[in-house]
Amino acid sequence: MQRIISSVIGIPLLILVIYFGGRPAFFFLAAVSAGICSIELKGMFEHAGKPFTPLLPLAFILFLLASFYLGRYDLLAFILFALFPVLFFSAFPRNFSLAYAVEAAANTLFCILYLSLCMGYLVLIRALDDHGFFVFFVLAVTWSGDTFAFYIGKSFGKHLLAPGISPKKTIEGAIGGLAGSLIAGLLMRLFFIPALPLIHCLAVSLLCGAFGQLGDLVESIIKRGLGVKDSGSSIPGHGGFLDRIDGVLFSGPVFYFYYKIALS
Repeated sequence: MQRIISSVIGIPLLILVIYFGGRPAFFFLAAVSAGICSIELKGMFEHAGKPFTPLLPLAFILFLLASFYLGRYDLLAFILFALFPVLFFSAFPRNFSLAYAVEAAANTLFCILYLSLCMGYLVLIRALDDHGFFVFFVLAVTWSGDTFAFYIGKSFGKHLLAPGISPKKTIEGAIGGLAGSLIAGLLMRLFFIPALPLIHCLAVSLLCGAFGQLGDLVESIIKRGLGVKDSGSSIPGHGGFLDRIDGVLFSGPVFYFYYKIALS
């Protein structure tokens, strides 16, 4: 029931922000989502007893997303260059341990790059059209694939996909997920993006579906390594924010690069 209530409330709000809010509102949504995910990741690292530099991830994520939003790739490069030294020297005074500072900086750097760079491409995708239909395409293809993979895997799954990473994922579920991504992509093309050539619709739907599943597996590796079941409890019935957007963090960049290489 909580899962249904969260979807009934969250999906209309998401549509309003993406469609009517324009780029500024979507940038705000991306920044807030990345910030929440960074807090969840911080909690996961701390749960596992891993060192982590607090507060700085939020600032760096905001700066990096702003660089994407403004198209200031010179600023983006400068921030990336400055990241590790700043994180290292902010962590070192906490106990004056070189090993601690390096590990804390590395953990925090991973969090920042994982969230801001992947989320930044969604900000770029929102700028590709006036109404955000390409963002909707990425979300629909990724989340439909996730839903199909879950139910088909639950009903027909017999062969484990990656038992060492996620013992419940099956090959049958993964294939069903790709089918779900294809269906969602074709429906988006039919109703909202008719100008998208069919062959490109099929190709990018499969790519986004496959990389969405890869993103899910990557988060499973992180959670398994840190000894947690869910990234958090931000979304009732769904777990944390990161649990909900892990696939989108990988499918978004793939869609953007495909669009730039094959469609622009």
